[in-house]
Amino acid sequence: MHRRPAALLLAFALVAITHGAVLGEEVTLTGTAPAGETVYLFFTGPNLPAGGVDLVHLDAVATGEPETFTTVTAGDDGRWRYRWKTAGLGIDPGTYTVYASDRPAAHNDLGTSDATYSTLAVSLRRPGLVIDGPDETPKETPTTRVEETETPETPATTTPSPGLAAAAALALLIAKRRP
Repeated sequence: MHRRPAALLLAFALVAITHGAVLGEEVTLTGTAPAGETVYLFFTGPNLPAGGVDLVHLDAVATGEPETFTTVTAGDDGRWRYRWKTAGLGIDPGTYTVYASDRPAAHNDLGTSDATYSTLAVSLRRPGLVIDGPDETPKETPTTRVEETETPETPATTTPSPGLAAAAALALLIAKRRP
């Protein structure tokens, strides 16, 4: 069995521009590998097959079958980049492990396939705020009820609550976007 040099393990790296993202965002993965080498990408996580899935269609990856992996080729400088589109994948929020390997080996076979690989944990969370475009009409318009009370000992002053200030700022942003 051919053993890969330890220096290659150090040269094979996976880095994400961001380690946490909102589901639907694009996550840029970058790394280094020997120039011209194909890098096999897949990920594992909640409710996914144990061996991993490709980054595009969530199809299970299979050891020895390169077409089941998402692939990218390292450039002449040994660097590679992949933009992982998380929109429409249908995965749950959670922490996922992205694998970059020099061989088409599923998670369970990485140790026995003599593969050189690197991993990165990426936390994907639900979006906190979704803004519809100006052409879409919301199904229900939320209403805010504000009640004023007077305190006789103190002069009446009004300070907008953070929720109202945020709603006003959001309405201003939406109004500026309209033609």
